[in-house]
Amino acid sequence: MEKNVSYDKLKNFVTKEAVNRAKHAIGNAASLELSNRLLSCVLAIIFFCPMIYVIGTASGKMGTTPDDIHVISVSTAFAMGAFDKIVPLVTKFSLIIFAGFAILNVVPKKNLAYQLFFGTMYMVCFMFSVCIMALTMLWGATLGGFGTVGFFLQLALVIYLIFMSLRNKITDIKAQIFPEKETSERKSYTLVLTLGVVVVTYINHFLFKVGYANLSPTLIELLTGWGLLLWGLIVIGFINMIFKQVILTYYFAKYAEQFRVDLGFNDTKWYGEKKAQKLKQKDTKGKK
Repeated sequence: MEKNVSYDKLKNFVTKEAVNRAKHAIGNAASLELSNRLLSCVLAIIFFCPMIYVIGTASGKMGTTPDDIHVISVSTAFAMGAFDKIVPLVTKFSLIIFAGFAILNVVPKKNLAYQLFFGTMYMVCFMFSVCIMALTMLWGATLGGFGTVGFFLQLALVIYLIFMSLRNKITDIKAQIFPEKETSERKSYTLVLTLGVVVVTYINHFLFKVGYANLSPTLIELLTGWGLLLWGLIVIGFINMIFKQVILTYYFAKYAEQFRVDLGFNDTKWYGEKKAQKLKQKDTKGKK
């Protein structure tokens, strides 16, 4: 992405339809009504934060109570414990940021553009917390189901898929901002790499069992062993949902006044009902 993009270049990218889609995508987090933002904050702190904390910190402790483990193998539960030292700490850190953004999002912003950008970043914090929450369970399921070889094969595939997703999004954004520039098509090896990882993983699982020391995977772990890949798909889903919106709302806020005029936002849509009424009363007094 270009560091400095002029306002004129953004007219095909930041449209009124795109702004409205961004607003609907994050719901109350982008609302100019205090009550809506307050509801979003309460839900985040009372419901989502405790849920993320419990799942994110408890998954790694499953191996300490083997009598309660029935679906996955005990060795997989212990494998989840391999991430127990760092993940709970990162989970707590992400929750502090998420809760902080939830509270700050309640504070009234200057206008719609600023509120939309801040609400989008609040949702980024939520999505990041969800990804960290699922890490212990899904990464541990892969380590316990397919051993270290299967784990690192999936990790390499997930890194590649995330990179490709980001590259495609950036290419799409550039094509909208700089339509005059030609974008060359780059080859994707997603299908070949995915099939390769699946084949090598199952061959190692049934024949060689390299990296299976102290592991005793059950039949169900032929499915749950793909947890890391599932985690990667969740991350990619979040990228597809929010990455473009982060860029759009950033530029919308950067050139807020120009967009307010050119896109035809009235005072009610731009400032909210209460502030719009105050501005109207002020204008009325000024004319007298």
